[in-house]
Amino acid sequence: MSGSDLCVNVAPVRHKFYVACKLNSINARSHGLADLVRVQLVKSFCLPLITYCIGAMQLKRSDLQQVSVCWNDAFRRVFHFKRSESVKILQVNLGTVDFKHLYDLYRWKFLTAIVNTGRSPVGRRPTGVAHSKIARVALVVFVLYLLGRAS
Repeated sequence: MSGSDLCVNVAPVRHKFYVACKLNSINARSHGLADLVRVQLVKSFCLPLITYCIGAMQLKRSDLQQVSVCWNDAFRRVFHFKRSESVKILQVNLGTVDFKHLYDLYRWKFLTAIVNTGRSPVGRRPTGVAHSKIARVALVVFVLYLLGRAS
């Protein structure tokens, strides 16, 4: 931990994701299943491994990129794409989005949970109007961040 920033090591998360997608029943034992079924298995069993508590974390751009590659590799593996081929259009057509947008969605849900409940979703219960105002300001700052990132 340096200063007030929390450093997160995404390597164990990436490792668990790849093990779940490659060695467990999703790819090792799902030969012969339709590709759409395999995608649903990836969404159901592997996606939670890389999204657990991610809304509460501020990932560095490099960490976000590494986890995004994991998510894209899962689709590449199911549909036999090469590493150089983009799966973004495929993901959209299958009803999901790239990981960077998933991360933004989880961050949004986390911050709106703070604002809507008037307390921290991680256990401590700050009291008073000051916390509510701080949470609303944080939400506005986050929305501005997302708008700036989109342009």
